[in-house]
Amino acid sequence: MRLLVISCSLSSASRSARMAERLAEAAWDRGDEVEALDLRRLALPFCDGGSAPSDNAGDEARDEANRNVATVAARIAAADAIALAVPIYNYDVGGAARNLIATTGRVWTDKVVGLLAAAGGQRSYMSLMPLANSLMLDFRCAIVPRFVYASAASFAGGELRDPDVEARLDALAADLCRFARGLASGAEEPARV
Repeated sequence: MRLLVISCSLSSASRSARMAERLAEAAWDRGDEVEALDLRRLALPFCDGGSAPSDNAGDEARDEANRNVATVAARIAAADAIALAVPIYNYDVGGAARNLIATTGRVWTDKVVGLLAAAGGQRSYMSLMPLANSLMLDFRCAIVPRFVYASAASFAGGELRDPDVEARLDALAADLCRFARGLASGAEEPARV
């Protein structure tokens, strides 16, 4: 299975990026083909509902942004399953993740998606639901019903130090590929009304 792990935080000290790295390692250890994508290292245009990237950008920046969107879209299209690692700010998924989905659009159709999130506190775990709902309703994504949520208490010195979160990341890596395999094996069956 080809798993694409996308780290959607733009923070240099991102905790969700640490979670993405751990999930990618778990999938790699299982023998799955894993590709990691870190939005901190990739300039994407802001989706303005029209012709992104912005006409205010210079020609070089516009060209680079267009190439980056095409590259990311191709990686998403090639993946059997996608893990989105996101930060939670003010009870919502960080804007970079929403922008990624908006700029790449329909390439998300029918993808298996797993969600992992890092937040400051323990009470925002339901804040992933609007993103999950959007992916399900807009693009018919199959959302793995095992979200991995970690608060700041799960980290020490910038590193993940919570064995429970690590175990849940291992389980999510397994579930992502299990779901993708299961859906792929049933793809030949006609849809039932």
